[in-house]
Formats: sequence, C-alpha cells, structure tokens
Amino acid sequence: MPNGPIFPSYGYYAVFLFAACTFLLSSQYANTSQIRSSWVEKTLIKDLLHDYEKRARPVVDGVSPEVSIGNYSVQQIKVEYGMALMQILQLDENEQILTVSVRSLYRWSDHHLVWNPEDYDNITHITIPTSKIWIPDVALYNYADERLEERRDCAAKVSHNGVVEWHPMAIYKSTCAVKIKYFPYDKQNCTLKFGPWTYDAGRVNGTLYDVDWNLKEYKESPEWKLLKHRAWTKTEKYDCCAEIYADLMFELIIERQPAYYNYLLILPCFLLSSLTLVVFWLPPENPAKMVLGMNIFVAFFLLLLLLKSSIPSASSSFPLIGNYYCANMTLVTLSTFLCLIVVNLHYRGDRRNEVPPWLRKLAIQHGARLLFVNVAPPGGPKSKSPEKKGNKSAQPVQPNEVTSQPPYGSAFGFYPGVPRLPYSETYDCKLY
Repeated sequence: MPNGPIFPSYGYYAVFLFAACTFLLSSQYANTSQIRSSWVEKTLIKDLLHDYEKRARPVVDGVSPEVSIGNYSVQQIKVEYGMALMQILQLDENEQILTVSVRSLYRWSDHHLVWNPEDYDNITHITIPTSKIWIPDVALYNYADERLEERRDCAAKVSHNGVVEWHPMAIYKSTCAVKIKYFPYDKQNCTLKFGPWTYDAGRVNGTLYDVDWNLKEYKESPEWKLLKHRAWTKTEKYDCCAEIYADLMFELIIERQPAYYNYLLILPCFLLSSLTLVVFWLPPENPAKMVLGMNIFVAFFLLLLLLKSSIPSASSSFPLIGNYYCANMTLVTLSTFLCLIVVNLHYRGDRRNEVPPWLRKLAIQHGARLLFVNVAPPGGPKSKSPEKKGNKSAQPVQPNEVTSQPPYGSAFGFYPGVPRLPYSETYDCKLY
C-alpha cells in the first residue's frame, strides 16, 4: 500500500470556494450600489419636483436679482440662448423662406432645482424631462413654417447649483428677403430674430449663449456658401405693449454656388450671343439669315423660361442676365425685321416706279453723310478706269446699253438684261 493519503488534498477546493464567494459578494455589492444610486436619484428628482410649479418663473426672493419697472420692482431671470448651425438646408427664392438645421442652446438658473450633493451620494447633475420643469418661451419671430413645433423634444441637464442646460435639435424656417439682381452670382442676407414671446425684458433677460454662431458641427451646403455670420442683442418696444422686450438677432450672409447655373444659363447665353453676331454677317438676301434669327429668338425665350423657374416672380428687381436675354432678343427681332425690308427691296425694287427725287436726295446725300460715305454730285469729276495695254480708255455705259455682267453685283439691283441709268444721273460714292 502507498504511504501517502488515500484522498487528494482539499487545498485546491478551498481556494476555488474562496474565489467564488469573493466574486459573488463583489457582484452583489455592485448591484446594491447601482440600485442604491438609482434609488437615490429617484429620491432626488422626487424631492426636487415636490410642490414644483412649472408655470411660474423659477425666482426666489433674496436670491434672484431685482430690477425696477416703473413704480415697482420684480425678480429677473437670465436666459442665455444660442444656436449651433448644422447646415443650410434650403433657400426658396419663390417663397423667400430660409430653412436651417440647428441645435438650440439654452441655459438658465432655476433656484427651485438646487440640492446638496453630499445628501444624495455626491450626485452633481441629473436629467429631467422638460415637461416637468419651467422652460423659457423663446420663439422665432419671423416664423414661416406651417408646422406647430420646430423643435425636437429632449430632456434637460440640471446641475446641483440650479443651472439648467437644454440643447434640443430644431429645423427653423424663417422669412428672408431675396435680392436677385446679380443672379446667379448673388449674395443673400438673412436674419433670424428670436426672443421671449410673453415675458418682457424686466422679467426674462434674454442674452447670448455665445458671442456668435457655433460652427463646430457645421456642414457646407452644396448650393450656398457661408461668407459671414454674427449675433447680437437689442431691445425693442412694440405697439401692442408698454414693456420693452429683449430680442436676439442671428445673421447669415450666404453666397450662391454658381457652378450649376454656369452650364445651364451662362454657357448657352454666350454661345447664342456669338450666333447673334453671325446673323448680322449674313447677306440680307440670304434666307438663312431669317431662319437663324428666329431660331436664336426661340432659344433665348427658352432660357428666359428656365430663368423664371429659378427666381421669384414677385421680386422688385429683375436679374441682369434676364435683361441681357431681352436685349439679345430685341437685336435679333430688329435684324429679322430689317432683313424683311431689304429682301423686299431687293426682289421687288426693279418692278416699281423710279425713286422720287426727294427720297434720292435724303438717302444718298444726307444719309451718306451719316454713314461717312463720300458722294460725288452729278456732273462732277468722274472716276477713271485703268487702261489696258493696246486698248483705249473705258467708255461710260450708254443709257440704253444692256450689260451682260452687273458691275456691282445683284445686291444693288442690276441684273443681266436690265438697262442701267445713264452715267449722268448716277453718283460716285466713296468711303472717307
């Protein structure tokens, strides 16, 4: 038989049993601590909200500052308000409405929500639903939204000294006067006006949360570029009330990103303007002159329709690019109208009677001076034709002589077989 003990040592079992008991005790202690902490927080919230009146301003005599209003004094509560701009969602030019996504920043002191952390297991802050406590009625004055609620409801963070922080997300739609004179390279100035809706400046002093917009979480808009921004406070007296109210102003200066409109409105305009010059270069008797002119007119009209869909119809001004479209359409119309007159004279002039003397004098003598054309009067010096070797000088064409080739081209109305005027009744025109 072996000399050692028959059963193994119980030392390993003792160590394992001790570790298991320690783990169970620590887990039980942690659960007990969590339960106690949760119980203490519930007790704290219950104690704070006991006899709490959320419809009254959280002011306490001797603690809240007092201000004089006329012949009496009231306790004043200071409310700080600011906005963290998330993104510029849209600027509707037709409706003149600016839509922005922001995170509203509220801070105020509620003296009814103060406690000693040592009495509640060193709890320094808690979260309370805003439906249970007083919140300031700061509202957007230039409101342009069909919705009744623009904020997303969330709980408020309350510190042991009574400071309440509330940061709800919101989408604000405000009015913004759109100026489209320099469209699509325009800049817009939009201001959002906030303030307490029912409390005057003596009871609720509205101040800025920060000195300016908070842009730490700002995301650039694909259509608008943020150029400048600022925030300030002012006091204003309204006709409805005798009290003075505090207003919080938030201004945004934005510039349109014109890349989309460069290809839609600017580039076609440049190409059509080049074709407008081609219309004036074509000969008057060419039928393509009228066809091209009418096509350019229709193209500019389509650009005007595209421009109309991008700008407000009730605007006090018209964009410069629209004036340029109209000017090009006017030139094309004038060119087409004059082309009709020239073609009419070109094809029907020889079938009419002779030009009256007064019209000849007005067009050739006075009109030539306006066009800087030198006209030799009848009977004046005649231009000499170059002599060829072995031939005599060229003789003037006789009155009844028929020419086989028009010397000046068909644009002047001389055709084969058509007799020309005698030389004595013609004018020698030269440019200065």
